Amino acid sequence: MDDLMPGASAAEESLLAGIAGGDIQAAALFPLQNPNPVLRAAPDGTVLFANRASQSLLNSWGAGAGGRLPDEMQRLIQETLASGKQHRIRLPHADEVLELDFIPIKDGGHANIYARDVTAQVKAEAALREERDLLQATMEHSRASLVYLDPDFNLVAMNSAYEVACQRSRVEMLGRNHFDLFPNAENEAIFRRVRDTGETIEYSARPFEFVDQPWRGVTYWDWTLAPVKDGSGVKGLILSLVDVTERVREGRLRGALNTCYALFNSMRDVRGLVEAVLAHGAEVLYCQSAHVLLARDNQWVIEAAYGRSAHLAGTAYPAEQVPMAAWVAQMREPLLAEDLAADGRFASDLWAQMAVRSCLAAPLLHHAGHAGALVFNYHEHTMRFGKAELEFAERLAALVSLAYEKARLAEAERQAIDALQQANEQLARRVKERTAELEAIFASLPDAVYVGNENGMYLVNQAALDNLGCDGIEDLQGRIPDLAEKVRTRHAASGQRLAPEEEPFARALQGEKITLEMILRNLKTGQDIVVRSACAPIVHDGKVIGAVAVNTDITERLRADAELRAHREQLKNLSRRLIELQESERQFIARQLYDDEGQRLAALLVQLRMLELDPECGPAVLARIADLKNLAAGLLQDLHSLAVDLRPASLDQLGLPHALRQYAQDFGQAHNLQVQSEFIRMDTEHLARDTETAIYRIMQEALENIVRHAQANRVDIVVQKRADSVAAIIEDNGVGFDVDEAVREGSLGLVGMRERAESVGGSLTIESVRGRGTAVYVEVPC
Repeated sequence: MDDLMPGASAAEESLLAGIAGGDIQAAALFPLQNPNPVLRAAPDGTVLFANRASQSLLNSWGAGAGGRLPDEMQRLIQETLASGKQHRIRLPHADEVLELDFIPIKDGGHANIYARDVTAQVKAEAALREERDLLQATMEHSRASLVYLDPDFNLVAMNSAYEVACQRSRVEMLGRNHFDLFPNAENEAIFRRVRDTGETIEYSARPFEFVDQPWRGVTYWDWTLAPVKDGSGVKGLILSLVDVTERVREGRLRGALNTCYALFNSMRDVRGLVEAVLAHGAEVLYCQSAHVLLARDNQWVIEAAYGRSAHLAGTAYPAEQVPMAAWVAQMREPLLAEDLAADGRFASDLWAQMAVRSCLAAPLLHHAGHAGALVFNYHEHTMRFGKAELEFAERLAALVSLAYEKARLAEAERQAIDALQQANEQLARRVKERTAELEAIFASLPDAVYVGNENGMYLVNQAALDNLGCDGIEDLQGRIPDLAEKVRTRHAASGQRLAPEEEPFARALQGEKITLEMILRNLKTGQDIVVRSACAPIVHDGKVIGAVAVNTDITERLRADAELRAHREQLKNLSRRLIELQESERQFIARQLYDDEGQRLAALLVQLRMLELDPECGPAVLARIADLKNLAAGLLQDLHSLAVDLRPASLDQLGLPHALRQYAQDFGQAHNLQVQSEFIRMDTEHLARDTETAIYRIMQEALENIVRHAQANRVDIVVQKRADSVAAIIEDNGVGFDVDEAVREGSLGLVGMRERAESVGGSLTIESVRGRGTAVYVEVPC
């Protein structure tokens, strides 16, 4: 029976107890009467013994008494015998779950198999797991940090929020005692009271310091500790935590800010105010030192200091010794350096001597051209800063900046008052001098100047009196309409009298700025003058209090302009006439050449051909006749080309499209140019003779210019008939040129083309870019 001892089941323990008590018969009947399956099997799986309760299990394996168990069972028997240790498995059987214990029998060389129904236990375990999963899911969905502890305060379960709050991992904390992790005698006493009394306890904003995380400083928590009870008493505790550190700190920071604002409004001593603000800020931030630095003359001066750096007040350092101050001043944004040892940007000998480990710096607003910084230092350990501390430092920096600015403005105000007094004295002298100068300038202005209001003129210069033939300002005083009646104001363009509301001065008094050419009568000579009157309102405090008018006498200029226009018209007519005569002469010469001389050359060719037919002509004579024929034919062709250049007959007979297309084709072949021409809506009727001639000659001149200067190999010509005009475009892909420079140099070709267009009332535009070709645009009315 000793072989049954390792891993004995409850039934076996009862059996052993019976044997020990001497109940041998009961022990002998145990396997047979056991309601659970009991088997004995050899290493090869042969069933050596099986009680009645084992029959169903053996049937499912297909092994009766003396048969063999499945391979998996054989393997477990062999492992059990080899290791000498109990093995336990669970397997489904029918609607049940059986748990099988394999017990090695050392001396017998076989194993006993004890099976029992654990279906209810499996279901209970599954329900328990589901309950735990549900509890964990519920805890995870809570915003609060939750932890479940057993009565000895060991951590059993927790949510992710609790891990974050403690800044430790779940693996690190589960199973450990809460007060081993977070020692606190007062809190441990509270936990014991809740466990022992079964009463829930709550705290609001309870302070707590993490011993292993000193950089967090004092934290504040709303927490609830509630017992979990069963019939026997408290079986665990639920701790719910809500971190309210930021809320508490923000409240303290707001209070400190309010105190600093009150100091700002009550204290006039800037140095004392800055030192007080610095002290309040350092205390509420729990820092060990703080200072205000200002950049002056390439040095950084500690204007005010607190705590461990108080002895440094008034000392100056180069920028490299206070790198964080220089950085925030340059970037104009705050700096959070939580671990200076790890952040090499801000290392310096000064900070190393002071043993600064963390700092919070904010830029001062620039004042009087100086940069500055407000710096809070932590020496004992590194610190982690939050948004509230950052905003607090920025607001304190703004308050310190305002204090310095307030002092600067007060000094500036005092200086300004002194300067203003001196300026007033200088101004009075200068006003007197400038008044005399302005009076002299006003009197000497060549244009007539009038200043007045609804009651009349009160300031005029000598030119105004001369224009209107007045001996003094008295002649111009009185109502504006009366003055307009005196000088008989009229429109310069139409000669019609101006209505009272049309008078420029009257319109300026209504707040309008106006320029108008009008005719005035000289009161002394009775002669009319033409003036350009520019009138504007005089506005003060948003109201029109008067008006000023400047009249420029343009009588002589208009007369000169009229004469110039007449001369230009004469020149235009003369140019048009010259072009007409030129075209007539070209046409006459072309007709004479082609009709007279051409006919003679044609007759000569006929005579030469007849002479060739004379049988008496020898080879030498025939060769000579052939040379004369070629010469005459060449002369006739040259004569034809010359006649076409002078005046193509097709232009008069067939119109512009045919003549220009033929000319462009012949010109392109003669000069190895690819010329494309297109005529849009040009086949309906002839244009005016002058119009067709002008466009033809402009295109002809443009093609000649392209061959001479453009170095192009392609030319496109487009002529389009529009509603009331004809537009022609000729564009090449040549080297281009500077149009403005060509116009300044007086290019005869461009001048001639433009005159041709203007002679028929049209316009010519040339666009060219060096290296990108040239385009000539012509548009003439039709």
